[in-house]
Amino acid sequence: MAAIGETYALCRVFQRNNLLSVEKHCEENHVILTFKDRGVLVYNLANNKLVHSLAAQQKQEFTCPVVHDPRTRKYIGVINDTKICQWSEDSVDLSDCQSFEVETAIASIKVSCGEVDHEPLVVFVDGTVSFLNKCPQKSRNSKRKAKPKNIVKRVVHSAVLYKEESVFVGVFKNKDSKNVLSVTRLDEVVETHEAEIVPPSLNAELLCCCVSNNAMALSYWSDGCLCSCDITSLLVPDKALKQPIQLNNKLLWTSKLPDSSISKSTVSMVPIGSSHICHCGSQKAKDDTLQVCLSVIDTRFGTLQASKSLQGIISSQATTGANTSPRAVGPILATSGYVCVGLSSCVAACPCRVEQSSLATALGKLSSYSTTGIPQPLLCIPQLPKPTEIQDLSKWRKQVTSQQTTEESSLEKLTDPSKTSTATEFTSELRRYLDSKCSAHEQDEKVKHSPIKRVKKQSFKAKEKLSTKRALLSQHFVLSVLSRCLTEEGFWPTDALSCLLQTCCVPASSSPELLERLMEKKDINLIMQCFKYIKGIPEPTVVSSLQFVLRVYRWQNMQSYVQPYTLHLEWGFNYCLNYPWIIIVNEFTDGKICKATSSHIPCTLVPISGADPGKPFKCRGYGVFKTYGNLRIQDKLLCI
Repeated sequence: MAAIGETYALCRVFQRNNLLSVEKHCEENHVILTFKDRGVLVYNLANNKLVHSLAAQQKQEFTCPVVHDPRTRKYIGVINDTKICQWSEDSVDLSDCQSFEVETAIASIKVSCGEVDHEPLVVFVDGTVSFLNKCPQKSRNSKRKAKPKNIVKRVVHSAVLYKEESVFVGVFKNKDSKNVLSVTRLDEVVETHEAEIVPPSLNAELLCCCVSNNAMALSYWSDGCLCSCDITSLLVPDKALKQPIQLNNKLLWTSKLPDSSISKSTVSMVPIGSSHICHCGSQKAKDDTLQVCLSVIDTRFGTLQASKSLQGIISSQATTGANTSPRAVGPILATSGYVCVGLSSCVAACPCRVEQSSLATALGKLSSYSTTGIPQPLLCIPQLPKPTEIQDLSKWRKQVTSQQTTEESSLEKLTDPSKTSTATEFTSELRRYLDSKCSAHEQDEKVKHSPIKRVKKQSFKAKEKLSTKRALLSQHFVLSVLSRCLTEEGFWPTDALSCLLQTCCVPASSSPELLERLMEKKDINLIMQCFKYIKGIPEPTVVSSLQFVLRVYRWQNMQSYVQPYTLHLEWGFNYCLNYPWIIIVNEFTDGKICKATSSHIPCTLVPISGADPGKPFKCRGYGVFKTYGNLRIQDKLLCI
């Protein structure tokens, strides 16, 4: 069983084959993106934030994936094929990193995954493997050879396997025009066994492959076949296996696409756990067009468990003049509940959950809810059934199902760019939805409290005060609508965001990203609406947002600034700060905000005594040493 959540973009991709890899980080929910020219970017998938970056120097480029060693907490990368570099989290550039060169070009570096503690492993382009601390280094006295123009890279894919405290490295490579899987055991004595992977059809070409942690080699071929084969026979002592063997593939799944539409640049896959695989590639839509889709396939039963189209995020992140194919697919990674994949226009991520399947669930005869108890997101918030209806809940169930269907239809229109392509259409659809929710809510109140009194329908309009009685919106609905507003390029429905904020259903957890976007748009009105309608905004976000507001108005006349705008700022301070804060604004300071503590006395104000930390206060002044209660204000000091 599997489920795929909403997709969002981490960063854009501007050139074809520029993204080298997406790798795991030691920190939970963190991933490492390696670009040839842009360097290394580390993102937190939980909040979609860039937490670390390192650029390559001039005349240098990363040539294989950068990894994070859990033993030393250092990054390891390869520059110009043969130079291995190590640097820490606080490094600014590669000038002070530890580095050495090797003779043979490197294909990839593998680090410990936590099951067995071991040194980082180096996989060379010829398929040989060595520990990092045992790599043959290039002699400093040897003559420098010219870098070959084309390095023959035989390695297609490599992965680390563990069995009984032993470390194995499986390497798919091209050898004598054959697809060969070599498994190297790295103990006191290094052993390597090889096996030929037999294609599912005569002329089928290997497009991508991977190895799962249960010793299964998974391969995808140009005829659209996804196959698997057991490689446990290669994980045996050398005396038991003398001659190379052939491994026959077992067909798991087929994409049913013409061979001409499948190529190495349009498909990628990665194992998820021991019984599922995530496949990203082209699939036929209902209208027979090809769309890039993310699919989760059960490798035990060969059934498709979940699929999601990525065409929307590819189109929204596309830039004019980008040297990429619209169906191009890059590296893919599955880690800690997320799937991250490189697309033609961006690097995208989405939540992904998989669980062990039974035969009934794999064949679709048993819903996932029947076995896991985890329902799909409930968009409607149903009322409890009446006491008279408890014996027979069929009517109540039909009502909830009808409400859920209506909510799903509205959400589909609001999140599908093809159905609400403009901000005007989007705002109109959202207002219709909110009007219907408000009307239904008032009808319920009418039945409960005032069956005779007629209730006037209320309309949601921007910049209009709303009723104190508001219908509740599900968090899934609010976050889905808000996600499109914040992520879709060239789409900014100001009135719709105002309507959404006025529902008071926007969670505080989404406020940092929302306020950051509003600051980019310089929308002061919506920023202040966030302060008014979102409760529990994190304190650092409040401070940074107010600093931005002050910087926008810093060059205006102080007298005209204090009078009208101080009242505007009270929205933010009244609800969120339960202790004194000061804002300093003059021609010498750039909108500073800080707590009113004794450390600021020498420069701005005398000690505050008797202030009640549980009761917010407001005071504002303009002049020389005006006193408000226990607070003395210097010239051109604005306090709220």
